[in-house]
Amino acid sequence: MAPWDRKLASRSVIFVLLLLVVTIASGDEYKDLKGSYSIGGKSFYDPPVYEPKNTHIYFYLNGEAAKDLFDHMKIKAKSNVYSEDLLWKKIRNMQCTKSKRTSEYNCSFGIDIKNQTIVNGVAC
Repeated sequence: MAPWDRKLASRSVIFVLLLLVVTIASGDEYKDLKGSYSIGGKSFYDPPVYEPKNTHIYFYLNGEAAKDLFDHMKIKAKSNVYSEDLLWKKIRNMQCTKSKRTSEYNCSFGIDIKNQTIVNGVAC
């Protein structure tokens, strides 16, 4: 290998390693969650007696996780019809609220365990 080929090869390796370090360093780390969850059936409230009670997992997030999700929903927040204090965002079956008064955030959604799809996590 010619000397200039070795220099080019070593520079390429160094560049790739630096790129990997920057990529790894810039990625967000996992954060703790605040909230709760529930295992249930397809019907969120008042399920029929014959319905299996272990097909879905429902999540209720609050705190930083809910704020991050609210902020990353790239739609305009709307006033909530049930409370003048709440701003509301909903994309399909995932919804989040923000209190105008307290700046408290909450998000709700569920997952159909078998089909691995997001489902509604609240009654309305």
